[in-house]
Parts: sequence; structure tokens; C-alpha cells
Amino acid sequence: ALRKQLRAEGLFELQKQLARPLLPRTIGVVTAESGAARRDLLAGLARRGWGGTVVWAFAPVQDRHAAPAIAAAIQGLAARPEVEAIVVTRGGGSLADLWAFCDETLCRTVALLRVPVISAIGHERDTTLLDDVAAVACSTPTHAAEAAVPLDCLAARRTLWRDATALRRAGEGAIGARARHLGALARGPARALQRERSALNQK
Repeated sequence: ALRKQLRAEGLFELQKQLARPLLPRTIGVVTAESGAARRDLLAGLARRGWGGTVVWAFAPVQDRHAAPAIAAAIQGLAARPEVEAIVVTRGGGSLADLWAFCDETLCRTVALLRVPVISAIGHERDTTLLDDVAAVACSTPTHAAEAAVPLDCLAARRTLWRDATALRRAGEGAIGARARHLGALARGPARALQRERSALNQK
């Protein structure tokens, strides 16, 4: 019933309309201080070669106090001007374990933010209301890392290095061709003078 109500109010579309940076400098992360989700997210960011800053906002992700703490953590990150995207993540669990992420106040808070929120809650089969209102819903923390940093920095560096090498080689070739052309032009006046001298001699 709550999912239908939030959808009818248009709260599922607000976050999805926000522009997400291709290469954010700072990402906020809401998760438990200890847990596999935190390690998996960092590993995913490392595999993309991202060298930005992670701002952590640790909060309980399971119990009756979790939803207000998560909402406060998200609002705190969104208030920081340098944070360009926020990831909310935790590992899998039962529906009861993930119930905090179906809290109405939390969902409304996320829906009305001007910073894109990426949700990575539970495993692939798990779906919470936070997934519905977030800008992007991811199945794993690794997927969340890819959504938070859409640009694969390692691949981009390889492409840049390859293009720079090709450009340098092309430049060196162009310089050689230009030098030969200028050398030919420099010999032109001497040849013209020789032709005129020969003509005068004949006359």
C-alpha cells in the first residue's frame, strides 16, 4: 500500500531525474562501520581506478532505530557541498532485517534530496522501497561502485595513453614531412637562380 501511495505521489521519479556526474570527486556512503558491504564497495571503486574521496556516514542498518539514523546520515551528507552522490548499502538478510529501508520517512527524505542517491540493499532478489525512490537501485555494492563512478578510470587512462602515443607518433611524422618540404622549398631559389644564369649565359 505504501509503495502504491509513493508512486501515486510521483516520488519514484524525482531522484531518477537528477543528473549524475560521470566522474565525481567526492562520494558519500551510508553503511555499517563493519561489514562486507563496505569492503565490497571499496574494492569496486578500486577496480575502476577511481582516486576521489569517500565521506563515510556510519549508521545502524538493522533494528528499529536504523531508519531515523540512516535518514539523518543521508541528510548530513547531502548538506555537504562537495558530496556529488550518495551510496546507501548493506548486505543481504531477511525481510525483517531490511525493513528499515522501507520506512516511509526515510523514503520521502531520499526522494526530495537534490543529490542522487544510489541504493544497494541486500542481494539481487531483495527489493526495498528505498530501491524504488533512489536514483539507481543496484543489486550489489560492486554494482553500486560502478553506478557511483560511471567512468571506468582505468580504461579511460589506457585509452588516453594509447591516443597520446598515436598523437605523438603522428606529430613526429608530420614534423619530418614538414622539414623535408621546407628543405625542398629552400632549394627552390638556388635552382631558379641557376636557370636564370644559364639563360643569360646562352644569350
